[in-house]
Amino acid sequence: HLVTVHRHDFPANDYQHILIAFDDEHGEKINHRYIVNGQLKHFMETGQPIHYEEFFLTEKLPRKVVFWGYSNERGWCERTELDITI
Repeated sequence: HLVTVHRHDFPANDYQHILIAFDDEHGEKINHRYIVNGQLKHFMETGQPIHYEEFFLTEKLPRKVVFWGYSNERGWCERTELDITI
C-alpha cells in the first residue's frame, strides 16, 4: 500500500511523531508505523510529502489508512483517515 502524507495535513511544528496505521473495516489496527527522527524533521522543515509504501502479510483486508500526529503539549492532535479501495 502506497500512501502520501502532506504537510498541509500537519500544519503545526511540534509533532513528536506521526502515526501511519492501516485499519480493517471495523477500525481495528492491522499494521502501523511511526514517522520519527530524521524523516519527521525533514518533513517538517522542507514540507516535502512523505511517500510511504508498506508491505505486510495479514488475513484481514486493510480498508482505511490513518495519519495521526502526536505532540507532547497537545497529545493526539491532527488526524486524517482515507479509505482504501481494493
